Amino acid sequence: MKNIGRYHSGPFGDELIAGGYLLNFSFLSFFYIFNENKKLNKPLIILTIAVHALAISLAGNRMPFVLFLFGCFLLILFIQKIRIVMFSGLIIFFAIFFMIVKNDNQIKVPYKNFYYQTLYQGLIKNFTIEKNEEINLEKEEENSTAYKVGPSGKTKSFLRTTGHARIYLTAIEMWKENHILGYGLKSFRVKCWEILPRIKGLSCANHPHNYYLEILSEAGIIGFSLIIIFFIILLNRSFDFMVKKKYKKNKDLYLLIPIILIFFIQIWPLKSTGSFFTNWGASLFWLNVAFLQSYLKKN
Repeated sequence: MKNIGRYHSGPFGDELIAGGYLLNFSFLSFFYIFNENKKLNKPLIILTIAVHALAISLAGNRMPFVLFLFGCFLLILFIQKIRIVMFSGLIIFFAIFFMIVKNDNQIKVPYKNFYYQTLYQGLIKNFTIEKNEEINLEKEEENSTAYKVGPSGKTKSFLRTTGHARIYLTAIEMWKENHILGYGLKSFRVKCWEILPRIKGLSCANHPHNYYLEILSEAGIIGFSLIIIFFIILLNRSFDFMVKKKYKKNKDLYLLIPIILIFFIQIWPLKSTGSFFTNWGASLFWLNVAFLQSYLKKN
């Protein structure tokens, strides 16, 4: 299966979603093995963790890779029974991953760029990267995200380290023009072209690449408030259920934990996303919500 640039989409072909797909199902794999195979669960979980992590990292979708590591960190922090095997699986993964990165620039360069564009530049203001053979950044004027937006020409530097900065700023400006109700679902792809001639430094796309900015710009404060309340209620019920069952031998609890974890990762605000209303990720999101809601109601 041929790669597409830095992406390895596997059976998905032109759809570059392999990393996100694995992210959404990986934690279910870990806990299913942990729950069902008592004699072989530890070796299988360690192997499964390492293989999933390696597959997500090689898929080329950097945000799912970061979110996967974030989810593993949460499991190590809060779930004591899986802590050792999770840690062991990640050690094996990092040992293999760093060997691959050291010998393959096609894998190394995108992650190095991602590091410089987020963590490094995000922590050190006004830092400029020297061009070299290992870091293939675009021209400075094209890569810069410290844009002057609006009549006042105020620099929006708080989004300067993300590749989607122009689109995010478009969503913010779109929301500012209609605070209460927004412009309607899936209106971003149309309305942004009307804003571009009036406000400099913006860009257009099919959606804002962030769930919360998409809901704000298309459904306004009312729609945004309703979905936030829904998220809070569902999370509160989930954590309340887990606290009550923590000291009980409940086999089904280990199948509920990954569903809650996936839901939490999906609504994490500090990430780039697909569309909340139209793409395959949204289908998985609402399917996961349905499982979670049904399980909580049943128990």
